[in-house]
Amino acid sequence: MSRYPAVLPPQSARALVIFTDDTTLWWLQPLKKGFRHCALALTHGGDWLMVDPLSSGTAVQSLGVGDDYDLQRWFEGHGLTVVPTTVCTDAGLMPLGFYSCVSEVKRILRLRCPWIITPYQLYCYLSRHHRISAG
Repeated sequence: MSRYPAVLPPQSARALVIFTDDTTLWWLQPLKKGFRHCALALTHGGDWLMVDPLSSGTAVQSLGVGDDYDLQRWFEGHGLTVVPTTVCTDAGLMPLGFYSCVSEVKRILRLRCPWIITPYQLYCYLSRHHRISAG
């Protein structure tokens, strides 16, 4: 249970996991092209919020569009790969692991999959197990 009201996204909140080919950091070069970074957009209070885990800190901002806006289409129109999903049911503590964009997205979605460490692994898992139809 959270100590603060409305801090965690509600269970079943719609979310979009966005995968990019960010190559600004040399250590991302070995990762699969198109899957070198991931971020998350989720609906909250009638708005889309963007959570972008960066090496310098996590950027969080309201996108200023209602949750009825077709954000998936907008991201895909800019050449990004998007998997629509929802926030999972909260079922306990998160496993320990190192911090990365993948671990941040997994924490927000409440995915307890410690073997998933790269954006491509997250994409494959979500595409098989957690993908929902857009809208």
